[in-house]
Amino acid sequence: MSAEPFAMLPWDSAFFGFPTARILSQGLDTQALREILAALTQRNIRLAYWTVDPADAASNQAAEACGGFLADVRRTYLAEPPVSDPARKRHAVAAFHDRSEEVLFSLAEEAGRYSRYRVDPAFPRPLFRALYREWMRKSLSGEMADEVLVAEADGETVGTITVQARQGAGNIGLVAVDSRHQGRGAGSSLLQAAAEWFVGKGCVTAKVATQESNPAACALYEKNGYRLVGREHVHHFWPLGK
Repeated sequence: MSAEPFAMLPWDSAFFGFPTARILSQGLDTQALREILAALTQRNIRLAYWTVDPADAASNQAAEACGGFLADVRRTYLAEPPVSDPARKRHAVAAFHDRSEEVLFSLAEEAGRYSRYRVDPAFPRPLFRALYREWMRKSLSGEMADEVLVAEADGETVGTITVQARQGAGNIGLVAVDSRHQGRGAGSSLLQAAAEWFVGKGCVTAKVATQESNPAACALYEKNGYRLVGREHVHHFWPLGK
């Protein structure tokens, strides 16, 4: 091969404390994948991701045959355009300012309940928690979000959503509702507030990704005007062992 079939992931490697890479090649059979995993082992890569089209039966079979863990069936939803429905906004939602951040760090962990980093039994649980707390920290600092919105009930923060706008396209990062307040409309209130925010920023689309293993989240997006536009399988490999 003229170029390596994988790419090192410097940020992941530094944050996790072990070499991490992404497999780039597509349409692999079992033998080809084994050769790549052998090359990863020689490079001392501990964790490798491989994103595969669910319709690519050969690649998915190869992943299973080579000991891959199907960590995520990722669904991508799109609202085009984002439209707010005031009737669905039953909670007060505002930008987060001048309050304790700890509740948001706890909500960030809640947002990752179905994350591939949490469901993969080989991934260290403390690292999962640290990863989602870092995601929230970077959202609050403006590195990974333009705004962090919070929903309140009886003066208590019960949910959060992070939003970003780039060239007319909106993106939702973290979405979480406190487990004690789920099923009471806070999720819809957050999505409606996000739609208002996107419209105010001139966005003509809004996108969000979630896990197929989280049917409540999928239903929430669908009932708030989002349609399914993509599915991906994300496999994890531990070439040096778990």
